[in-house]
Amino acid sequence: MWQSFNLGNFMEIFNSIFFQLTKYQQELNSIISNNIRNIDDDKSLFFTIIVLGLTFFYGAVHAIGPGHGKSIVSSYLLLGKHNYKKSLKLGFLISFFHTLSAILVTVIMYFILEMIVSRSFQEPYNVMVKVSGFFILVSGFYLIYEFFIKKEDSCEGLNLNRKDFAIAFSGGIVPCPGVMSVLFFSIILKKMYIGILATIFMGLGMGITISIFGLLAIYLKGRSIFLNSRIYLVINILSITFIFFIGMFLITS
Repeated sequence: MWQSFNLGNFMEIFNSIFFQLTKYQQELNSIISNNIRNIDDDKSLFFTIIVLGLTFFYGAVHAIGPGHGKSIVSSYLLLGKHNYKKSLKLGFLISFFHTLSAILVTVIMYFILEMIVSRSFQEPYNVMVKVSGFFILVSGFYLIYEFFIKKEDSCEGLNLNRKDFAIAFSGGIVPCPGVMSVLFFSIILKKMYIGILATIFMGLGMGITISIFGLLAIYLKGRSIFLNSRIYLVINILSITFIFFIGMFLITS
């Protein structure tokens, strides 16, 4: 089986899928922009409903691509004992922070742009990426303490605790470029309320996709291969290592 595996073919398929996703997102972004532009007094409700539906779908598709906290959530849920409801809550919580940070950065930068025309979104975005990497590293050290020093391995129920919020905040603090572009376009057209509504629906779409990845992680962890204590320990170590890798990558990028 391994002999038939071809890394080149795999990367070609991956790049093809990623290219198609990017193409679909560009088309959706264009359609959303046109519908926002068409919102007027006569058909405002009709076009608003279309925009909200499209942004919800756009958010779900957009979150399939790299980033958006899927790796963080999946790695975290492979640690300890978590349930499916925890995965759903984490998925939507990380999308909430992801969307909120984008709204705050966009609104702040818009007012800065009105005063200093040459400023762009890239500078604050890069800063937020490095801040996110720092918090992810801190979360990684905390998880090492919890699972290997304190040795906490009990099921924590359905409620979100400090670790969950730390993971969601770390992965979601980076503003989503998709949210920023839609909101900024709406602000330029003097339709900020539409932009805010659109970003909320986009966040819901992203939350569903992120939650699905978390659900998949919990499902795979529950298979018989993870019942072996040694394999379970290896999975925990790899999960925390991956969290450290993501944090270092964001800081050094």
